[in-house]
Amino acid sequence: MSQNSKALQEYVSNQLALMFEKNGASALAGRIFSELLFSSDPMSLQDLADQLEVSKAAVSVQVRSLHQTGLCQKMARSQDRRDYYQISDDFVMHIMQSHTRSMNEFHSFLKEALRQSTIQQPNDRTAIRRLKELLALHELLFERLDGLEQEWEQRRKKLLEEES
Repeated sequence: MSQNSKALQEYVSNQLALMFEKNGASALAGRIFSELLFSSDPMSLQDLADQLEVSKAAVSVQVRSLHQTGLCQKMARSQDRRDYYQISDDFVMHIMQSHTRSMNEFHSFLKEALRQSTIQQPNDRTAIRRLKELLALHELLFERLDGLEQEWEQRRKKLLEEES
């Protein structure tokens, strides 16, 4: 690997570690994701542990988390009992769907909070106005996201065609 490639991989690894941590995940999960992102071949837990200089147990916990969120997929190799991991082909869509699920949960909360406000009739008009603003913003976001999956699939197909 060239010095430029190493520098890019180190930069991406550090930034992903910070981003994952900022979003409540482990920094190690971000570093593992980066390793898988730059690897052209599937990697075993031991490969990842060796590369990142951490324990195989620590890698196992974080890979399980990445696998559950659809960011990586497990695969087997014939004649080898170890599991191997690689970036999911549709990892970008999994990221979007994860964010959309979180937004849906918050949207449901906002609707319920406003429903409760009509039942309980609180005196705090400021809070109700703010909740309504948040709800309106989420509804606008959902309008903008409508059709994004299909549009992304078309754009992704085009990118893959250009690459080959």
